[in-house]
Amino acid sequence: MPIPFTCPHCGLQTSVDERYAGQSGPCYRCGQMVTVPGGPAAYAPAVRSGPSSGSVVAIVLVVVGLLGLLVCGGFMALFVGVWSAKSQPVARPVPFTAPFDESSEDFGQLPAVDLPAEFYESPAPDRFTRVHLEPADGELPALLRTHAAKAKAAGRKPFVEFGSAGDTPCLRFDFSLGDRRMIDALSGTYLIHVNADRWGAAPARASFHVSNVPAFFEIDERGRPTGRSIEIGTDITDSDGDLCRRMARVLKPFFQGGSR
Repeated sequence: MPIPFTCPHCGLQTSVDERYAGQSGPCYRCGQMVTVPGGPAAYAPAVRSGPSSGSVVAIVLVVVGLLGLLVCGGFMALFVGVWSAKSQPVARPVPFTAPFDESSEDFGQLPAVDLPAEFYESPAPDRFTRVHLEPADGELPALLRTHAAKAKAAGRKPFVEFGSAGDTPCLRFDFSLGDRRMIDALSGTYLIHVNADRWGAAPARASFHVSNVPAFFEIDERGRPTGRSIEIGTDITDSDGDLCRRMARVLKPFFQGGSR
């Protein structure tokens, strides 16, 4: 019975008669000395076998490990992304506070997004609006109706602010508007500034009776005075050293109160 045989040097596969089992001789292809196997079972040609159960288990563990790393990496990336987003500095809005805010921190210019151009006349356009009317703009009652409608659309309370360009209390009020405490007091309002010197008798004809400036009048949706008003000229002049604090204490109950 022929014995299948493979040369270990050149890989030549052949067979020899069983009578040569265990004998040595040169391979006829490469000339290297080879030994004929001792039986057919021991020297059958090498056959490629499938993976063992141990190999399968190892492959499964590797795949599971890789998947675990991908999943954990995804969660870690998500966590890091959320943490990074939370750690980014965000402009802190000025809160509506029931009691007066004693903080002296100054917010300065606050950001505003998607607001009409006139809102940017305010130093804090995302908290309150301040517009300036001129006699060339039109009749005062009609202008007040227009701005009262804008205030309603913006969800803000409309007030007419009467002032004078050369008046010291008015200048002090203007300079205070960037202070946090004043922003807090004015939050949610729509101030319509009217220079009493330029408008002459127009305010009186529209039922606004001003004896001291700055003066503030609440108006309704049609631009007419509701009867609520406040004049703070004396309070500003007789300050106690902390002007913004004094003005805000006086103005906040007026602006944040009322029927609207």
